Amino acid sequence: MKRIITKWQLLLGMHHFGAYLALFILAGVTIFLFTQLMQTIIHQKKVVAVPNLIGKPIEEALEILAPMKLGLQKINERYDKKFAPGTIIQQLPSAGLTVREGKNIRVILSRGGEIIFAPNLSNQSLRSAEVTLRRVGLALGEISQSYSITVEKGKIIRQSPLAGTAVGKESLVNLVLSLGSPPAGMLLMPDFLNKDISEAEHWAEENSLKIKQDEDISSTLSKGTILKQIPSPDTVINKGSEIKFVVSGQIKEVLKKLYWLHYEISQADEEKNIRIFLEDNNGERKIYEKRHSPGTKIDLPLAVEGNAKIKIFSDDILVEERLLE
Repeated sequence: MKRIITKWQLLLGMHHFGAYLALFILAGVTIFLFTQLMQTIIHQKKVVAVPNLIGKPIEEALEILAPMKLGLQKINERYDKKFAPGTIIQQLPSAGLTVREGKNIRVILSRGGEIIFAPNLSNQSLRSAEVTLRRVGLALGEISQSYSITVEKGKIIRQSPLAGTAVGKESLVNLVLSLGSPPAGMLLMPDFLNKDISEAEHWAEENSLKIKQDEDISSTLSKGTILKQIPSPDTVINKGSEIKFVVSGQIKEVLKKLYWLHYEISQADEEKNIRIFLEDNNGERKIYEKRHSPGTKIDLPLAVEGNAKIKIFSDDILVEERLLE
């Protein structure tokens, strides 16, 4: 059966077509007018030359850009020892290019030189020290030699900067190597740290040396324990020189108990930074911190008040808690 389209249906279809056409034309006009408006707004903005922001702190860069009606956007940071932290090391667009007002200048900021903590090279061979320094991003500096009664020949006695010092990447570390025991007639300072002052007094008397002694009454170590010595171990001592010591004093000794703390680092471990804390009636405080090689034995005399507890940390990890009873 053939479909018969009436006059009214034809008129209705034409009406719908006209409505769609009108909407299409209206949309086109709207888009055209919007585009023209945006072009007008954009072209009303001035064209300005991008200033050079390299090496400037971000606050100064903002002051430069504000009158030019330009914005600033930080997109990244990276280490660069040539620029101070917080200064601009790269910008997009580059200086001299032209942009319109309202544009954001994207920048990368310097984090300064990369910071590395100097490793402890004591008692290492020169070859081992070179490998260690290269691994952490530092370089070998000047090498000198000195006699030693504490470090065997060919091993490192001292370093500069000291272990744990914050330095920039690729910094030089100077070393002093041991020549072994000194020749006859040369007197070197022993290491008296954590030993009783009587031992140092006996040595000084045998070598005709004077001793100056100060007390630290805040120390938790037993009375007479050497906390500091001047000069340092392996320093050449002349006859008649004065040796200075700071020793542990004593407060309310009748209330204190004496203990001997012994701790040994496992042979299987690598070099460790050992920290020891004591907690007693006077509260908790650090009583010891030093880097040690595997197998090192630590012996400390302690004077404590009341019930006491020891905490031992190896590279910031608690490895042992011990009650002193």
